[in-house]
Amino acid sequence: MRRKYKTDTPENTIKRITQILKNMDITVRQEELKSVDGILFSCSYSLEGIKALAQNGKGTSMVYAVAGALAELMERMQNLIIFDSKIGLSVADILRIIPDMIEIDNLDMLYSINDNKCESDIRQVCEELIIDSSGPIYVDEFYDVKNDTVVFLPHPNMLLTTGSNGMCAGNTPAEAIVQGICEILEREALKQIYAGNVIPPTIPDEFIKNSHSYEIIKALADKDISIIVKDCSLGRDFPVVGAIAVNKATGRYKFSLGSHPVFDYALERALTELYQGFSGDEISELGKELRLGKDPFAEPCTEVDRDIKRTVNYIAQFGRGKGELPECIFYGEPTYEFKPWSAFEDSSSYEDDLKIFKELIISSGSNIFVKDLSFLNFPTYYVYITKYSPVKYNLPWKTTDTFKKIKLCRTTELRKIYDNLAISTVPEISELITFIESFLACPEIPDEEKPYGWIESIYNSKIPKEYLIPPEYLLALLYHKVGNYEESYKKMDAFFIRYGIKREAQEQEHLFAFREALFLLSKKYKPDEIENLLLKYYHKSCVSMAMTMLTVKDLMLMKIKSPKTSDYKHFNVCKTIFEKMRQKVKDSSINQYAIRDYFW
Repeated sequence: MRRKYKTDTPENTIKRITQILKNMDITVRQEELKSVDGILFSCSYSLEGIKALAQNGKGTSMVYAVAGALAELMERMQNLIIFDSKIGLSVADILRIIPDMIEIDNLDMLYSINDNKCESDIRQVCEELIIDSSGPIYVDEFYDVKNDTVVFLPHPNMLLTTGSNGMCAGNTPAEAIVQGICEILEREALKQIYAGNVIPPTIPDEFIKNSHSYEIIKALADKDISIIVKDCSLGRDFPVVGAIAVNKATGRYKFSLGSHPVFDYALERALTELYQGFSGDEISELGKELRLGKDPFAEPCTEVDRDIKRTVNYIAQFGRGKGELPECIFYGEPTYEFKPWSAFEDSSSYEDDLKIFKELIISSGSNIFVKDLSFLNFPTYYVYITKYSPVKYNLPWKTTDTFKKIKLCRTTELRKIYDNLAISTVPEISELITFIESFLACPEIPDEEKPYGWIESIYNSKIPKEYLIPPEYLLALLYHKVGNYEESYKKMDAFFIRYGIKREAQEQEHLFAFREALFLLSKKYKPDEIENLLLKYYHKSCVSMAMTMLTVKDLMLMKIKSPKTSDYKHFNVCKTIFEKMRQKVKDSSINQYAIRDYFW
């Protein structure tokens, strides 16, 4: 007999959430509805029809997928992260509306305002975070499970380090918190796989053939998709399952993880995650090509290059399910034996699960911190587990400090510089150059986000296309302004390569002439010498434009438009929703110590 999965029906969940939003005069709209031959379902729901405010849901029926998407909206709204990069405010600025949030000067003050018995665990948290020890630091109340007390923790810095990892919502507090813990353990399993610390064993068919999920596996087999189920418990009783789907026709594979105290549900989650957002007609070309003997992490390269590859593929996998796996997962000798799950076999409820998780996690040397954020009266939490929660920093292999530097950068200063490029000083322009270069080089940031992500990070908002400028071209102009002509030349070259710009396009010819002029300037040629040389190879009008760009350094910078608040995409609607949330947060009264009832 399958233990009850949900503490309420999906129909009731949908009704409950839509009523909450209706009472706030907020509408939800279905943006997407997909099914893989009636066996796997996924959908997307947005607030006020804005896709930037949409969340996804998945399940083995459409009603479960819809309930999941709406619960995800509740999770992101009440964690306040849905407003990140939407209204011109940083994460810290947004979270400061939480009533118990206070500002302190430094980490020493954080240790002093908490109970001495909690200091070692709080220090552990801070050592894992992207944080500036000199402050200012914003902290608010969390429930400390191991020490059974309420402590102050640097919530904004925790989110910089974990993203949405550990955010959770559910029909009951216990269901929600279990989901948050399970998500964290999923990501921990993924980190250990990419670190090369574990090769998870394959779970034999005889163990799963009587499960409900086996019907999904058989249905996918009819579509020529083979499923290999992996025990990703790490040999530590973590309730995590992996599913590798190999399309036998195309040789492509996808990998996903699922976690739940009940094995069948964990496997179901892994399977529904595989093709979320796709229909049956779209899945044949998905995934990475399986080529044994071509392990990207074993090819001849330096350890630094290998770690960068780990980071890039790990981020791609946990963020979008698009990472390339270490090859050993397909055929390597497992680092531990598969044993049927037993840790939760006597559990009959999510409340029981939490007590088991408490013992399991604390005995492994970690601690659990939980924040109740149920401002809209739908159970929503943020869970942080020491050693396991970080997903974008403090990984189990060597990473650069680039991501940390980007996240700690004071973008309000960069915003002022960008708003006044032509009159900014050389040190100010150099500061902007450093930020953009770091952003573009950061392996933790997906490549597809880099052409626009740097400016959205500066303005903490979605920026309309008319304000976007290719970063390589901007860097060329900035390096030219500060007198680094060699780097300016290289950036113009990179600009042409990234965007496939050819000299044959007459409207771009002057930019090629400008690139050659920069090269000659880097070789100490004088302007009149450069002009005479260029006239041999370019039309006179193009050379004239190039020389103007070369000699009047601020000319092109003056033409760059900087966005104002009124220009941000969806700003007015997002700000209206944020103000409604602000009022709900202000009116709330949440006792963080009440969380103890679910663990003890």
